Amino acid sequence: MTTLVTEFAAQVERDPDAPAVRHDGVDLSYRELDERADRLAGHLAALGVGPERVVAVCLPRSPALLVAWLGVLKAGGVFLPLDPDYPPARIEFMLSFARAPFLITDQALVVAEGTVVVAPDARGATRTPVAALPENLAYCVFTSGSTGVPKGVQLTRAGAVNLLAGQREVVRSGPGDRILQFSPLSFDAFVWEVSMALLTGACLVLPTAEQRHGELVEFVVAAGITVATLSPSTVVGIPLEDTGLRTLVSAGEPCGIDLAERFADRFEFLNAYGPAEATVCATVARVRGDQVPTIGTAVHGVTIHVLDAGLNLVPQGTAGEIYLGGAGLARGYLHRPALTAERFLPNPFADGQRLYRTGDRGRVTDTGEVAFLGRVDHQVKIRGQQVDPLEPENALREHPLVRAASVSAVRDADGGHRLVGHVVGDVDEAGLRAHLRTRFPEYLVPTAILVLDTFPLTPNGKLDRAALPMPRWANPTAAPDAEHGTTGEVRRTLIEILVDVLGVPDIGPHDHFFDDLGGDSLRLVRVRQQISRRLGRKLDMAALFGNPTLATLTAHLTADAGQAPSGGAERAGKRLARRRNR
Repeated sequence: MTTLVTEFAAQVERDPDAPAVRHDGVDLSYRELDERADRLAGHLAALGVGPERVVAVCLPRSPALLVAWLGVLKAGGVFLPLDPDYPPARIEFMLSFARAPFLITDQALVVAEGTVVVAPDARGATRTPVAALPENLAYCVFTSGSTGVPKGVQLTRAGAVNLLAGQREVVRSGPGDRILQFSPLSFDAFVWEVSMALLTGACLVLPTAEQRHGELVEFVVAAGITVATLSPSTVVGIPLEDTGLRTLVSAGEPCGIDLAERFADRFEFLNAYGPAEATVCATVARVRGDQVPTIGTAVHGVTIHVLDAGLNLVPQGTAGEIYLGGAGLARGYLHRPALTAERFLPNPFADGQRLYRTGDRGRVTDTGEVAFLGRVDHQVKIRGQQVDPLEPENALREHPLVRAASVSAVRDADGGHRLVGHVVGDVDEAGLRAHLRTRFPEYLVPTAILVLDTFPLTPNGKLDRAALPMPRWANPTAAPDAEHGTTGEVRRTLIEILVDVLGVPDIGPHDHFFDDLGGDSLRLVRVRQQISRRLGRKLDMAALFGNPTLATLTAHLTADAGQAPSGGAERAGKRLARRRNR
């Protein structure tokens, strides 16, 4: 029977002195890793570790971490990774929620009474590896939950073996390869990287924290990395083209045509898709430089279906929800049977099997590949229209000067949603708006587009949306800017009107109604109505478009009656006409 342990043993037998793990100038051979893991497994087994017994591991990126990984598997236990960089309170919550009876760590953590804490260098008598069954668990990986409570995804040993089979078909790693171990311990991609290296005879190369964050390109070159798995947000600003990579796998986020154009002709460029619930990877596409990447087709042992709300297959080219099945499916969520029943459903196409409801939208292309269309639950209504922020996000990515893009739906002071875009590139907001307005109606054009030097990233290397700066209207609790005082009755009244309509804390004299404050034509109508009611002045829309700041609108309203409209107002009239004709 093929298992994770027997696959590793085959690599030890093939070339015991080959490097298995390399970190900070130190190599651990396959023989050394095997012997150290055997001793740890013997100690764990003597403590009572075996099939279905969870062993939490909280260790920094080091050879000891891989010894613990292999030792837990050899003892027949369930490997529960906990990132030591997480706040202690989060680690302790996960330990408590998982009810893990064993913990391998060198950290000072508060644990439940009865938890057995094991030192990473603990040794016991060498034993024959426990013969865990395929349906027994190999891993439990925590992922973020929409309710704020992390979800423990339970991955079986059969699913992990199926992942390895898919990697061998798609990535084809093996002896001589050096695999970058970039993912944090707690992320499911850690399983992907370790399997790709240590179960195929390759060398797993672990960077230091400095090399991982600030010197990644230099490290990839110096270490001779041949295969790396990185998120689009990680690679967008770093020059990987001439690093000697054989294969780059994009994963964790949608991959845009900008990366396809950069990398497809430089090395093998793969776009991988899959939630933790499908044992990391479900589909892979080989990316070409002349088209927007799809998520490809199902890997070994996985099935993919695009279904409607009634679990019927949708026609080719029609959007639906992505469902996954096959050998890689997780058992479910740790201690959460109701959520497991909600997300893992009976397979209508195969008796006795299950499908996982991903919450992702997709469509089958005419080549049989699947195009990723965003999240089902990220859709919002804007001006009565159902909007998926990924649609304008993809359009921004296609701009030739944009290196990275993100569009989010943000709640405003009225309780509605507005789109906010963030880009990295040598572009300006006006040019990006013009680009989008050639393709989309006004409600699909972000209210604000902020141009950044780089994107903030999470510890997992994904875009940290929570750290993105927001326009002023998206922060209604911000303190007023004391620099922007008010003088005159008209000015004071206009500020009150604009603050009320736009939901912002204060208005600067030169803040632009559309570009700075998040206004739109519907809110401009409300401004016009309040000006008429409170100031007794009836303005046409062209005058409002032509005076988009507090300073210019105040000047316009206090000018002598009968003054001819400014050239700005005339140009605004043309602008308004163009908007109405869209």
